[in-house]
Amino acid sequence: MENTVFLDLLRETNRKPLLHFYYWKDYHGGEVDFVVKEGPKISRLIQVTYESGRDEIERREVKSLIKAGKELKCKNLLVITWD
Repeated sequence: MENTVFLDLLRETNRKPLLHFYYWKDYHGGEVDFVVKEGPKISRLIQVTYESGRDEIERREVKSLIKAGKELKCKNLLVITWD
């Protein structure tokens, strides 16, 4: 699933040359799959998971996304699930 999101972001970079994407990881093992940057601004953070329901998504997935959002000053947080 991460590969599908990666390919979609790669296609988006062809239309938007200022768009770049990265991976985020902290010293405690928290991670976010994609940090999307448009020019100097981080536009969104994307976490990809196979879990489908709100109750099924692991706390660590959401916790890392929120922590990265605060650290990187980005409010556009996106969780992509199998559904």
